Amino acid sequence: MLEKRLQLVASTDVFRCDDRQWPSCHCATIESRGDTLIAAWYAGAYEKSPDQAILWSRCQAPAWIWQPAVPLVNTPAMADGNPVLWSAPDGRLWLFFVTIVGQGWDQCKLLAQVSPDSYAWRQPQVVREELGWMTRARPLSLPDGRTLLPLYDERDWSGHVVDLGRAYDGGPLLRRYGHVTAPQGLIQPVIVPLTDGRLRMYLRTGGPGGFIWQSESADGGRTWTYPEPTCLPNPNSGIDALRLHNGWLVMAYNDSKVARTPLCLAVSEDDGATWQHELCVENGPGEFSYPTLVQDGRANLHLLFTHKRRSIAHRVYRVLD
Repeated sequence: MLEKRLQLVASTDVFRCDDRQWPSCHCATIESRGDTLIAAWYAGAYEKSPDQAILWSRCQAPAWIWQPAVPLVNTPAMADGNPVLWSAPDGRLWLFFVTIVGQGWDQCKLLAQVSPDSYAWRQPQVVREELGWMTRARPLSLPDGRTLLPLYDERDWSGHVVDLGRAYDGGPLLRRYGHVTAPQGLIQPVIVPLTDGRLRMYLRTGGPGGFIWQSESADGGRTWTYPEPTCLPNPNSGIDALRLHNGWLVMAYNDSKVARTPLCLAVSEDDGATWQHELCVENGPGEFSYPTLVQDGRANLHLLFTHKRRSIAHRVYRVLD
């Protein structure tokens, strides 16, 4: 069983909701910078509420005690959401996020802002004026120096990647690749590198009763194969995948076709051809969803997830090679 490979060493909360100010929270992102973890998520009266803001916090190894959360993005009378933190190759910390300018996620703008030191932030800049483009997973830097940002189109439920080019250095976005979808819709792509140089995209399915889907690229993300379902179930909920320092792939997902419970981890030692599962992170009534993963410099695996929309939970695992 996977419990023998991932040993739980810490369990805590990043954030707990306050009914007076932040009654609901969801959709965390996490980044590791040395011995510091930085997290962001959105909180408000309810999902897409006009008071919905992006909060953030940080903690230090090895105590993993999170500082009190403070607003990072709070657009007046508009919902901010789906934050993605990313450390660029030049060391700066980026935040990608969306702001709803209409009635729903299909009417949002994609924005980004940068911090040179992970403390002070510059003003947000619009990345795409076209409405409906959303973020969920962190960018992937490639050996050729390019960086791909996974995006999805909320209007037709399709997965894409954008070549950031020099966008993280003040230049324009270069190109958008892929239109990865299926009849039921596929969104929230996550990209992982394979050992032979190919890229694999994992996607959340649309509607209940489904599976996690996958697509592959052999040319650095410029073209993608028609997607196919994996063996891992998906109840129309967020996932995350990561290549660990030892070469394993790890997947965080809901092991159900209909419910956002249980929340589990699976590991593959053969580039996703087979998956060995499961370590059950949470199992019970309610919602345990939208996992996000990062591995720190000490090789610890960190998992953040939404706990019943009332808290952002944090689990720390030691990877036992």
